[in-house]
Amino acid sequence: MSKIEDRLLAIGETLPEPKKAVANYLGSKRSGNIPYGSGRKS
Repeated sequence: MSKIEDRLLAIGETLPEPKKAVANYLGSKRSGNIPYGSGRKS
């Protein structure tokens, strides 16, 4: 476990499970001749 998870358990808190993605997310988009990136490196 990470330090954050250990600390949360120590104070009696838990994080919910992340929800599944509901759509396909694109890492880039092109508008005309200009490409835009999302900042991901994949």
